[in-house]
Amino acid sequence: RVPITGEAGVGYMLEDGYDLPPMMLTRSEIEALVLGVRIIESWSDAEMCAAAGSLLAKVAAVLPAELRAVVHTTPLLAPADRSGVQLSIDGAELRRAIREQRYVDIDYSDIDGNRTCRRIRPLGLAFYGPVWLLFTWCELREDFRSFRLDRICSMKVGDERFPSETGR
Repeated sequence: RVPITGEAGVGYMLEDGYDLPPMMLTRSEIEALVLGVRIIESWSDAEMCAAAGSLLAKVAAVLPAELRAVVHTTPLLAPADRSGVQLSIDGAELRRAIREQRYVDIDYSDIDGNRTCRRIRPLGLAFYGPVWLLFTWCELREDFRSFRLDRICSMKVGDERFPSETGR
């Protein structure tokens, strides 16, 4: 019930006599954010890396000088192990398929090198360093399945959207 007015080209204004408490991050919160961004920069795709860097820059820009320094001096690192298998799929395209609930066809190679083609409903991603897992509903198996991203040989995001269904 705080009176806020807005005007095109001007922005939003809080009427006189009202204020909002300032929101400030603690040193630990800034360190957590910096570490999260560094993990993303080491273990995610280019689009996610750019978004993480942009987020950190926006936060740093509004911090007071003494806290802004924490962003640049935090000694928390997340080096990537580049000896692992590189992904042959586009992580950004896969995230869009998850958001838009689009069917995806994948060519998958299991641990023994056996390959199968699957039509999946991509539901979510999880990072278990250094492995990314894709959680899905598999149309072939008619059950939930998880696939390691580094074992997906190729993928094609379809135009067709899958419905939200309980149990799938």
